[in-house]
Amino acid sequence: MQNIRPAGMPPRNTLLPFYRRRYMSLLCLLLFLSVYMMGLLERELRAYSDQSGNYYYQLTGIQKQIYGYLKDLRYNDAPLDLTFLASGISCTTSGDLTEEDRAMLTKNIQEDLQISVDAFLKDYPDCFWLDVRESKCQYQFKGNLSSGNKIVWYVSSVIYHFEIEASYQANVAAVEAELKQAIQDFPISGKSRYEILRSIHDGLARTVSYRETGQRAHDAVGALLDGEAVCEGYAKAFKLLCDRYNIPCVLGMGLAYAEETGEDGEPHMWNYVRMEDGKWYGVDVTWDDQQWGIYYDYFLVGSQTEAISFGGIPFGQSHRFDGDFSGTKLKVFTYPELSLTAYDPSVTPTPTETSSFSATPSVSPTPTPSGSVGPTSTSGFVSGTIPIPSGDPAITPTYTVDGTPPVSFSPPPSRKEAQSVIFWTAGGIFAAAALFAAVIWVYKRKR
Repeated sequence: MQNIRPAGMPPRNTLLPFYRRRYMSLLCLLLFLSVYMMGLLERELRAYSDQSGNYYYQLTGIQKQIYGYLKDLRYNDAPLDLTFLASGISCTTSGDLTEEDRAMLTKNIQEDLQISVDAFLKDYPDCFWLDVRESKCQYQFKGNLSSGNKIVWYVSSVIYHFEIEASYQANVAAVEAELKQAIQDFPISGKSRYEILRSIHDGLARTVSYRETGQRAHDAVGALLDGEAVCEGYAKAFKLLCDRYNIPCVLGMGLAYAEETGEDGEPHMWNYVRMEDGKWYGVDVTWDDQQWGIYYDYFLVGSQTEAISFGGIPFGQSHRFDGDFSGTKLKVFTYPELSLTAYDPSVTPTPTETSSFSATPSVSPTPTPSGSVGPTSTSGFVSGTIPIPSGDPAITPTYTVDGTPPVSFSPPPSRKEAQSVIFWTAGGIFAAAALFAAVIWVYKRKR
């Protein structure tokens, strides 16, 4: 009995080429999708790679895990206590714990906690409400009876009690919401990264006045909501606005050079920004915001760029960076290496690498006035510390943090991790396509 072939099916002797063409078309389509997804992943992960300059990447594994818990607390309606488990540190005694024993058991934990907080507050200046100076740690100790009537003591849990800055205690959630809205509503124009940064620079200079007396002058809240800030407020607001467009930006702190005395002056804060050429440049909106107008002596400059309007002092000399954020000497963070020269938008191509946005009409910047003037004096800022017990420095016990960070915590991947994600995703798509084609091929051959 002759088989009746369905309508539209090619003759039997042409089936193999027919299916081959379909296999190849499907395989090419899947290969195209894999390459397309690689491009999308690269674009999305680029802003979150270790090239972002975040201080998170300078932490140890345990410190990163503590940082993760801190980051998760930002998404709650109100500040909460941070509780985590620590295991691995123990001491053996004949009775109760002495003060020296407690100091030994908690020393490393508190040091790691301090370092994690230092990095976290520089990476997330929108966590303005945390008062490190008043926040305290509470430890729970447990002991197990061992041989020889000895007791092995260890830290069973750590509770970090968050304290809220006095000026925000009544309305943390409301101020957080206002700050987020202010960041979104801040008028920024431009298509290239250079244009966006200049728009942020000029916008802050136009809308913020330098005031040391403002209650919230040391935070981005003072700059974006009150219109009054010191160097800290300017720099933190600049970073948060850069974060809005995924532009790599970090806070820099240290001492400002005093031209009058030729010595390091008061504590100061500014920014480092990474451009598309892969180099980092300095930005100091505080010193560019003068009563005579907006200056650009400290906008996207290199370490050897001289501030012509301010005595010709190179940026690397006027800004003496200090990586000991809390003054505890527990860790000295490193800053991105600055370009030697200023960024030149006319030479370096500036295709935007940021997410899409609706540009607002550009406002012409105030012309740079001529003449030699000095930057406005800046007030110092306070970086709180967590009290560290004075244990025996020769004892350096190690420990681990038990458990995993809360589900909402997703730290930015490193460049190696980003490349791994891209590789395995694309490889998975290609492997699936090859397997599918092989199965169909075997099936048809058996027929």
